Amino acid sequence: MTVRYRTLAASRDSVSGARVVARLLAGMGFRLYWATEGLSTDLYGFRPCEGARSIGETLDHIWDLLSWTHTAVFHTEVRKPADVVLVREGALELISSLQDRFSEMEDADLPAVELLGQPFWPVIN
Repeated sequence: MTVRYRTLAASRDSVSGARVVARLLAGMGFRLYWATEGLSTDLYGFRPCEGARSIGETLDHIWDLLSWTHTAVFHTEVRKPADVVLVREGALELISSLQDRFSEMEDADLPAVELLGQPFWPVIN
């Protein structure tokens, strides 16, 4: 799975709202992959300064946002793994499944994606 985000694929010729979201997800996967690739388990506890989130806490936050979006799109919940390395792998898998889904969507499908009863826009935020 993680091999998918080692590089950022070329962009498509046509542009649509759903494809823009898919491309944002591809960029997120690429950046998450390289920001965390090769980190030893002890580095996930690194905190750049007092009061800041650790790398692991930031990864948990990213997982939560992706899980929330995944539930809104697929109407199924996913469980967060207990191990931080598995959270990383799972986050990349969530990005991949969301990217694939948005790549298939028509723009008319976007309004049906709601987060806690709110319209699509929070997905982008």
